[in-house]
Amino acid sequence: MGTENATLFLQERIEATTHGSLSLFGVSVDRDIVLLAGPAALSALMLFFLLHLRHVNTGASWDEGEVKSSKDYPWIACFPGWLSAAVNYGCLIGLPIGSSLLLLFKHGELAEDTTRWGAGLTLFLIVVGVFATFAIHRFREHLRDGGTPGKGVPSDPVGSK
Repeated sequence: MGTENATLFLQERIEATTHGSLSLFGVSVDRDIVLLAGPAALSALMLFFLLHLRHVNTGASWDEGEVKSSKDYPWIACFPGWLSAAVNYGCLIGLPIGSSLLLLFKHGELAEDTTRWGAGLTLFLIVVGVFATFAIHRFREHLRDGGTPGKGVPSDPVGSK
């Protein structure tokens, strides 16, 4: 790296830590923005995902054609087996919640408003994540049991009247 480059790099890191900014993919970003924008963006994405899954799960019953076309669809949630389920739940639910919590624990300071807002958004993300977990489970049950005659698919507990 060289002495001059190493010195410049360390000076930039010292300035970043004293000014309250974080380095994301080599870009210096204000810590307050990251503490708000990270959980907010993840909450919005998970909420959209949940709404899409609830829409898919609202059908009164899935016929064999719908089940077959869904099983053939190249999305990991449609793949059978425990490994695809674990990867699906881990990536779609665990990773966003874990990264928000890690961000708050590592860079948040309880005395600041941005940390409290980020914590609130992270709690919202956890609640939406719980509902999304149930929606993914119902979707996978549709695929497993939806085409079986005489076997009903569970209804949506959060569904509309």
